[in-house]
Amino acid sequence: MDRHISELNGRAYRGLCGLLAAVALAACGPGEMPVPVNVADYKEDLDTIARARILFGHQSVGRNVLKGLAELSREAGVPLQIAGFETANTTDMPGLFHVDIGKNREPMGKINEYSRLLQSSGRVPYDAAILKFCYEDLSDAGMRDPVALVDAYAKGVAVIRQSLPKLHMVHATVPLRSDPSGWKTPIKRLIGRATEEDAGNQMRAAFNIELRKRFAGQPLFDIAEIESTLPSNRLSTFMLGNESIPTLAAVYTNDGGHLNALGQQKAAMAFVRALASALRSGG
Repeated sequence: MDRHISELNGRAYRGLCGLLAAVALAACGPGEMPVPVNVADYKEDLDTIARARILFGHQSVGRNVLKGLAELSREAGVPLQIAGFETANTTDMPGLFHVDIGKNREPMGKINEYSRLLQSSGRVPYDAAILKFCYEDLSDAGMRDPVALVDAYAKGVAVIRQSLPKLHMVHATVPLRSDPSGWKTPIKRLIGRATEEDAGNQMRAAFNIELRKRFAGQPLFDIAEIESTLPSNRLSTFMLGNESIPTLAAVYTNDGGHLNALGQQKAAMAFVRALASALRSGG
């Protein structure tokens, strides 16, 4: 009897291990190796933004994007000045001037500071500007109403455009968080339980959907789409009821939120394309 029970337990254990292995393999998926990039394809876009004055308001993921941008610029052989905001009012030269804007988890303050910085830009105005919120801005510890944040952002954009009608504005989706690493996440997905990142990513997804609708046809740095699209073009998502919610693909991060070298490269390429498109089209 005891032997029979032991054999049953052993089969159950092996079955569970096999199931977990299958879930893990499905999450990783085949063909997720980085796709070679021809940096020459971005030379024209880099030339365009290298001739402009640009303000980029961001926080830590923004620094990841800038690191990827500096590497892309170097590999393409296109000199691009990337400098802190304090440099902007000391030079007439073009450049991408960036600032750690506001405080994370306080997105309304970021909108106000972004507007203030643009409208007090000194003797040489900016040609383009972009504000990127942080994933912490929409979270349990930050703001929890995605549509209200889009409303506030849209009002800020309207004020800026009224005072700076020639400014090319680029919008940005909110970056995502990845599924928690470890063996618990596949089990939770299997039995339909949420992870600690799901609520935040749901809020970010709602914001991004509303932002895309509100500013449809306008220049957009869609970092959330980049983060959730694997090299194989599969999407990194989880299901919440009948809704598919995107997540930061694990292949692009080492800590669940910030971008590794591959993520930096992909984000930088999208960043360059969005800015160049805005500068050429009128933004």
